[in-house]
Amino acid sequence: MVVRNPSPMGCPFIGLLGRGVIPAFLFCCAFAGNAHAAAGARDVFDSINDCAKAKAIDDCRHYVTADSVAMYDRFNKYGLADCLPDDVTFVSEEKGKEQTTIRAKTDVNGQLRYMRLVFSREEDQWKFDLPASLKRGMGEKWEQKVAMTEALYLALQQQMGGKLDCTTARSLAK
Repeated sequence: MVVRNPSPMGCPFIGLLGRGVIPAFLFCCAFAGNAHAAAGARDVFDSINDCAKAKAIDDCRHYVTADSVAMYDRFNKYGLADCLPDDVTFVSEEKGKEQTTIRAKTDVNGQLRYMRLVFSREEDQWKFDLPASLKRGMGEKWEQKVAMTEALYLALQQQMGGKLDCTTARSLAK
């Protein structure tokens, strides 16, 4: 992993915050909801975007693929719903028979960022596929990158306690 802008604290992983990896990752972790009446991936995107905006991620668990549940639960327990982007907007869609990729955009620290979110057909419904989305966005070594990001977050949480909030995390990236 190449970090172009080292963090002010000397930790290269803090630089991930500024590049939009963590906001996109957090959005991915919570990105599923109210899809029971949705006909396609775009409909699911619209419904679950509303769920994420409402910070109602506890109600969204059953709208992620089976491969996503363990990671979804792990990150949901951290209480990071307030860190989700509020302005995720649909840009385009690449439809497939078993997978559809939605390209979306959001603003992170004043910079426009794009993400690709993968939806897979499972049990004859479209569901958000967190591992496929992270692999698409982070590359083949996505699991290692997620583990490093999670370890950094947990270390900061332990060190800062209740003072680690979204505002603090974003300020570390500047």
